[in-house]
Amino acid sequence: MDNFFLNRNPLVKDYLQETFSKSQFNAKICLIGDSGFIGKWIVFVSEMLNSLGTVSIQLTGVSRSDIPKSKESTNYRHLLVKDVRGLDLNNFTHIIWGASSTSRELNYSDSNALFDQLLNKVLTQEFKGFLLNLSSGAVYKNAFAPSGALPEDSPIFDLKQENISEYAKSKIYIERQILDIASKINLGFLNARLFSFCGPGMPKSEGYAMNDFISKTVSNQDITLNGNPETIRAFMHPFDLTVKIIELIIETPLVECLNVGSDDPQTIKFFANEISKLGNSKVLLGSKAQDESLKNYFPDTTKLKRNTNSANFFSTSTMLIDTFKSYQSQIS
Repeated sequence: MDNFFLNRNPLVKDYLQETFSKSQFNAKICLIGDSGFIGKWIVFVSEMLNSLGTVSIQLTGVSRSDIPKSKESTNYRHLLVKDVRGLDLNNFTHIIWGASSTSRELNYSDSNALFDQLLNKVLTQEFKGFLLNLSSGAVYKNAFAPSGALPEDSPIFDLKQENISEYAKSKIYIERQILDIASKINLGFLNARLFSFCGPGMPKSEGYAMNDFISKTVSNQDITLNGNPETIRAFMHPFDLTVKIIELIIETPLVECLNVGSDDPQTIKFFANEISKLGNSKVLLGSKAQDESLKNYFPDTTKLKRNTNSANFFSTSTMLIDTFKSYQSQIS
């Protein structure tokens, strides 16, 4: 999320200008989780939009991590979590909850406690703006299963079940807390259930397939598929995700939850093959890959298309190329 991205994609600013040229939008947003993967993209795209003069977005970011003062600007300031206590939420038109622990951190109880603290302020200060919760498609009971596209009315996990990841439990807990408080005050909100993404800055933790495929191709190593190669996934570039998020706060949909993700599902084998062609890698099958069950994970995007107007800037192909070049730039 820097000049390297803009140099690789010089038409991005034209795209943003065209997408938001008719928007008369002035927002003061409190972004919880501005140092995370998605949070950094929201800051980056918001700053571009401000520079273009298409919309006006003043961001106050909050996270556990320090951010260099040089990253702040006239329209973006950063606070640490401990400073949340002093915030008057009614100075903001929107709150975006984007904080989340990952498999690397496992601070789910800390995230939930911070969210409870935020919701208590929403209630006691009678926040009159809009709350956008960046949830996950992992809340669906049929996520990572042999099922097809997951619509918003798909059943979600029962929190009492033992086979739910702590990540999914945290997302479900937060969604339910929002529903509960919305029944007590007139709170505008949306649970945006994010699916899979691939692009600069994406998590590089072990087990994240796209990171593994691209890292190995950049390093001229062969890709080994250990899961079922026919498993279906769909990946969206984080730039396009961020554009969708901004569209959803400009014209808030009259729904409680909405899937956000790519409408171009493909097999894992397809993604591995396409990435391997960007270098000199081969795609190999693990000895037990064919015996593994299908773990499909992709959204039904019917409602997303109904509630947003923009076409994605990146196709699946150009998304993979941009991500590959981003990884290359980090080792050159």
